[in-house]
Amino acid sequence: MRGLGKWRTKPFGGLPSPAIVVAIIALVVALSGTGYAATTLVSSGAPAAKSTRGKAGPRGRTGRTGPRGATGPAGPQGARGPRGSTGPSGVTGLTGPRGATGSSGVVGEITVVAPTTVGNGTFGSAVATCPSGYEAIGGGVDLNNVLTMVVTESTPRIAGNRPIGMAAGQYGPATAWQGAAVNNGPTPQSIAVTAICAPTH
Repeated sequence: MRGLGKWRTKPFGGLPSPAIVVAIIALVVALSGTGYAATTLVSSGAPAAKSTRGKAGPRGRTGRTGPRGATGPAGPQGARGPRGSTGPSGVTGLTGPRGATGSSGVVGEITVVAPTTVGNGTFGSAVATCPSGYEAIGGGVDLNNVLTMVVTESTPRIAGNRPIGMAAGQYGPATAWQGAAVNNGPTPQSIAVTAICAPTH
């Protein structure tokens, strides 16, 4: 301080320069153990510059998937959607196996023949029966030898019975025709009973 006082007592021709003033103040601050004033004054009173933000570092690794949560409650039923368009036609299926042949249908009048053999000197008969769905509308007996044979019966059968013994009245249609003959010849002869059948009405 002695030297400082000696310097200040020297006469000057004018005011000291700013650089000298700053140097003196910095020296005083340094001698007092603080550097703040000198630093502030040296920077001409400008505030300290703000530090800039550093660039972002690399992205870290993705963590492990957590455990699956519990199933939530069922939501409400949605509204019914519109009807879809008709789909394309399917392929044609395979042809099935042929069925069994059915029974013959009723086609009109038919004739049923029932032949039989009559021994010599004996009597013989036969019945021509119409198929189901038909009725007998007529019939007759044909002889193999008209010279030695005689027709003894030619009649319809009603419900399987001969009309003889039935009471007078109306009955259902006949279903067959019965015929009989006697053979007076020395050898066996044949007869044929015929029934004419028509569809039942």
